[in-house]
Amino acid sequence: MKRLVTVLLACALAATFVRCGGGDSPATPQGTNTGTLTIKGSPTAASAFQAPVRTQAAVRPLGPGVYNGTPTSVQVKMHAIYLSPYDNCSAPVLVQDKDVSSDYQEIMDSPTLFSNAVEPGSYRCMIIKMADVTTFVPDNAAQISTGGVCVAGTTYYNDGFKTETPAEVYWNLDNTTQTGEGSYYTPVSQTQYIFITMDNNAVLTANPQINPHQVAQLTNSITVAAGAETKGQFVFDFTNQFSIMNDGMGGGDRCWLEGPTATYVAIP
Repeated sequence: MKRLVTVLLACALAATFVRCGGGDSPATPQGTNTGTLTIKGSPTAASAFQAPVRTQAAVRPLGPGVYNGTPTSVQVKMHAIYLSPYDNCSAPVLVQDKDVSSDYQEIMDSPTLFSNAVEPGSYRCMIIKMADVTTFVPDNAAQISTGGVCVAGTTYYNDGFKTETPAEVYWNLDNTTQTGEGSYYTPVSQTQYIFITMDNNAVLTANPQINPHQVAQLTNSITVAAGAETKGQFVFDFTNQFSIMNDGMGGGDRCWLEGPTATYVAIP
């Protein structure tokens, strides 16, 4: 699965990215002049801050190896969000940590992914802590186009950070690393950090331990105003992204949903 949506060496370098000894939870800034950042998820570019209405994104041309169809459900699990004013994602500040209450959220219903106080300013990097396993449900068009491999109305699981050859290793904000687990057929849920930045190379240069699959492009900086709510949304377009996977080891064909075209949009 393409990485969504395509997000720092011992204590000295880690202290640039997180407070040494502080784990992955720097204190959220507090003060009378803080603003509020609210981020929703949505399957279309229409504002997710209106009444939730399930709509389908405009159909886009098929790419190689993908099939027609739009999922009727896509669920993701977001744990925490950090912001940094720097392209290399250094000195991130925790905006919200939902770990205790984190659960899967339905993207088709335009859910609120995060909402909390944050210091005013311009931020050029967003770091998302999220589960690597997502769920999806194919529609009738996907069932027809895949010859019945994808069954309409059936829930499938995608493991985006799984066992690979060679093994994929991801870096965590607490300066540890982890190796992908699970397969196309047997997903294993792991927590991953995705670095969404104005300059991908700046992140990879600052910390070579970060896997390129952990980095995604942020097209506009996030500006938070004092005493006001700043709104934004992730637009996840999964149209015509169904595929058929087979590991060649006897597991048979498996319905798969490739990664979406993911865009962060600021809402006036």
